[in-house]
Amino acid sequence: VDDSLIHTLDSLQSSGRIARLSGCQAKLPCHLDGQGNLRLADKEDGQNNAFTHILKLPGLQNDPNQLRGAIEWMSMSLAQAGGVETAGFSLVELPHNVLAYVTERFDIPTSDKDTRQLYCEDFCSAHSVLPFMKGMSTVENLIDVIKRCSTREDDKEQLFRLIYANKLLENGDFHFKNAALLS
Repeated sequence: VDDSLIHTLDSLQSSGRIARLSGCQAKLPCHLDGQGNLRLADKEDGQNNAFTHILKLPGLQNDPNQLRGAIEWMSMSLAQAGGVETAGFSLVELPHNVLAYVTERFDIPTSDKDTRQLYCEDFCSAHSVLPFMKGMSTVENLIDVIKRCSTREDDKEQLFRLIYANKLLENGDFHFKNAALLS
């Protein structure tokens, strides 16, 4: 991944052809079709390329050794093995033997037959915290959000597993903008 790709991403996002994704990593909105082909979720190519997956690109200034995707894959695998519900995820090989991390979007229906209206709210919004204060949250704040917003015991158990897994994995990116409620 080089500066030309970042420039291309910026151009695509500025034109409105692809969705803008927040965070410090370079990410692409992608579509995974029924045959396992992953391609850009481009609004203007005339195909049904619904934004179903996020491809996180390695090799930028904050990931010079191109390890971030492999580390995220391993962390998600360990969390899943520990009982944390996760979205689907995988590593994909890009040209030049570069590994990138791809994950399913958890906030959209899983098939054309799924007619539910899903509502997703990150913990910043649920706790009335401004996004720039996302790192100032505490475990107690996370628990307060679940107590106030959910009556399901399994939500509380999942939050406990999530907090525990992130603590064990020393995940420094687990903050209020990266935790969400889905209903």
